[in-house]
Amino acid sequence: MKLHVKSLLAVVFFAIWLALWSWAAQLIFFDGETLLFYGFMVWFFAWVFWLSVLGLPKIPAIVILLAATLIQIALIIYHHYFQEPLTLAVAAHQWHEAGVFVTQTPSLWSDWRLWIFAAAGAANLVIYYKSAALLQNGRALSAAAGLSLAVFAGFLVYTPESSFDKSYFKNACTNFGYGFCWGYEAFNTHNRTEALAEIHANRNKLPEIAATEGYLPPRHIYLIQVESLAYDVINRLRRGKEITPFLSRLSRSTPFYRVTGKPEGASANTDFAVNAGTFIVQDYGAIYKLYPPEVLYEGLSLLPKIAAEKGYYPAFFHNFSGDFYDRRPHMAAQGYAERFFYDDMLNTKDKRLKVEDGEMFAFIRTQQQKFPREKTFTYIITMSSHADYKVGRNPAPLIADPKNELEDYFNAINYVDRSLEEFVTALPPNSLVLIFGDHGVVDFGYDGAAFIVFDPLNRPAAENRPMSFAEFVARVRSYLQ
Repeated sequence: MKLHVKSLLAVVFFAIWLALWSWAAQLIFFDGETLLFYGFMVWFFAWVFWLSVLGLPKIPAIVILLAATLIQIALIIYHHYFQEPLTLAVAAHQWHEAGVFVTQTPSLWSDWRLWIFAAAGAANLVIYYKSAALLQNGRALSAAAGLSLAVFAGFLVYTPESSFDKSYFKNACTNFGYGFCWGYEAFNTHNRTEALAEIHANRNKLPEIAATEGYLPPRHIYLIQVESLAYDVINRLRRGKEITPFLSRLSRSTPFYRVTGKPEGASANTDFAVNAGTFIVQDYGAIYKLYPPEVLYEGLSLLPKIAAEKGYYPAFFHNFSGDFYDRRPHMAAQGYAERFFYDDMLNTKDKRLKVEDGEMFAFIRTQQQKFPREKTFTYIITMSSHADYKVGRNPAPLIADPKNELEDYFNAINYVDRSLEEFVTALPPNSLVLIFGDHGVVDFGYDGAAFIVFDPLNRPAAENRPMSFAEFVARVRSYLQ
């Protein structure tokens, strides 16, 4: 009898400890969020969950403890950058991108919280391994806990929504834990036909852009998609210095827009929308990862192919891995005659895993001088201002001693601004340059992306106004249609 009581107490208190471990992770995941009853619901359901796990046979329980540790570590890394909950669809379709990003962002591993939770997870495994025989005697309590959890989860997961509801998902994740919101997603997320249907429906909803009278078509067109270029960072001072002196000058004399309405999601969805002539309003993850090219592009009007039909030579440049977001095969399918990624730009003896924007612009300039074309259409995606905003080769940072991530961002954008100025001012005078951000930076309150039209040939009048994502896509494409 004493052994039985001791076992029950051991199960209850070890489950309390594991629930506290889960609850603390939840506070890290959703830092700044107000959790329901201060996170008590997270703790309570985690406690019931662990009660049920501790009654399992030894091997399955160890596997679950190990999996929970690895999942917590992965989520701490994810929430180091993102506030929105991680969906199963994103995890399934973009795990490779996450692996590439983690290997190329060493500052991730300096997060002390990650190591504390990893150490706690290892301690949990040791404690359970040494106490398994004692804990196994509480199987009746564990079975009751498991049954209660299953009943409640059934009520929470089953909802009348006919499609995946993002706000419900976030609330379930924040207030009850990832187990519930992932269960909800698994039961309620429609298959990929929903996203594909929206993509094809929206191609007919792009606004008409009126032709400009007397417009002179440029001989060279450059689309420069700048990572995390927010509208709010342009024309802004930091410590008395202009953060983006070049772009700020342009913005005061050329068309300058705040683009809103694009889901924050995958940055690749910006180049997809521009090149494919459509737009999305819901975050489905990276569109490139959801479908093979032969499925995705059927019936779409692809911008690189339009450019080729008009005599332009379409080329694509991105100073990151071609495997990231599956861009390499998709850019080929879109019609880009040449595609260059960071490994194409490095000297064979250079072992780095990153090419900064200034280096990429120098590579593009050399490439186009070596192989001159009468008419060119060039799509460029930059990377130096990607979170964690650490530029590897920045000889003149705006802020010598950045104190936080926001100041790192200012340094990165300032570096990109200088690189853009050097590249753009050296282009032929009959070049049209469209500079735009892939998204804003909501972590800093910058919820709109910048879009600047630099057209020295036609000299359009300056204007400054908000623009929907659909209008942005239509306007970019209008220069070739």
